[in-house]
Amino acid sequence: MRGILRTETKEAKVGRVERARRAGARAMGMAPWLLVLAAAGCGGVPGGDGDGAGGTATATGAAGASAEPTARPTVDRTVERVITADGALQYPDDPHTLAFGVAGTLAEIGVAENDDVAQGQVLARLDTLALDLALAEARAGVAAAQAKARQLESGSALAQARIEVERAKNTLWGNQAQRDAACGRADNGNLPGSVRDEARTSCDAAQASVQASEQGVALAELNVKQAEDSAGDDLTAARAQLESARLSLRQAEANLAKATLTAPFTGTVTSIQPLVGDAVSPGAPVLTLTRTRPLRFVTTNLGERFVGDIRVGDAAEVTLTAYPDHVITGKVARIDDLGKLDESGAVVFAVHVDVDETADATLRAGMTGRVEITVGGDGA
Repeated sequence: MRGILRTETKEAKVGRVERARRAGARAMGMAPWLLVLAAAGCGGVPGGDGDGAGGTATATGAAGASAEPTARPTVDRTVERVITADGALQYPDDPHTLAFGVAGTLAEIGVAENDDVAQGQVLARLDTLALDLALAEARAGVAAAQAKARQLESGSALAQARIEVERAKNTLWGNQAQRDAACGRADNGNLPGSVRDEARTSCDAAQASVQASEQGVALAELNVKQAEDSAGDDLTAARAQLESARLSLRQAEANLAKATLTAPFTGTVTSIQPLVGDAVSPGAPVLTLTRTRPLRFVTTNLGERFVGDIRVGDAAEVTLTAYPDHVITGKVARIDDLGKLDESGAVVFAVHVDVDETADATLRAGMTGRVEITVGGDGA
């Protein structure tokens, strides 16, 4: 049974439903929609073609002449119509396979199969000892790079080099004073010869110290010059090193986060692959999570002749086989772009209807039924 098209007003629809319900009670339990199908088979449904199959309208010529195909009239959406089709409840999308982003040993699984989970809920964790150590090292690297950059930015290296110059000069001046005193005694003819000899030895030693101090001053001054020349290059290199350290820290933080598996949406855990203690590779399936709400009623036999009448947002009423006396409201959420061939070779399109949950009926994926989609009547 494929899609059926009815043209009626809202008032007529209310009367039709009531009459069908009463007629069903008198027809030995026959469901109201079977009466509608019987009418369709007799040509009693406006727009139907006997068996309800969708197709292109044709004009009939003289006897024996072939029928010439004609274009279907433009749909008048100012007139309300009802399109009926069979189908079943389905989950809103396909199951999602979840995996860790890093390698490791599975340390914890916090859920079981068929558990309902909320978005953001922790599902599983890897052993993070190595990742924690890597994060600590990355933080230490950032701290060291920051200290070096601050030191260069404040110019402390150059300042220290200048301080060393002053220290070298003070040492030189002290050695020069000692040399002058020792050499003065050595040249003093009033002193005994033994004293002058001892003073001469001290004078020679002091002169050697002066020469060493002069070399120390020269080296310290050279260090100042080099510090002045390289201060800019060193600071640039230090800042680059700091940025590299920060990048390593961000990577370590990301790796640690990838060791925890959380639910990307609210759904049901439908399978769990590894066991606690198993080695897990990046991207290897760990859990399968299925989005179970909102359920969608998906048509299975809506002919192509009717798909052009339907728009996303059109109101719909679903009657399930499990709840024949309960009407579930909903709206068209999506219409497949690609049609499929049914068993008879006719082209059908799947129309997805988001159904409204109700406390009066427990809805489960796989339940079959029928949908009535109200099109038109919108003044378009």
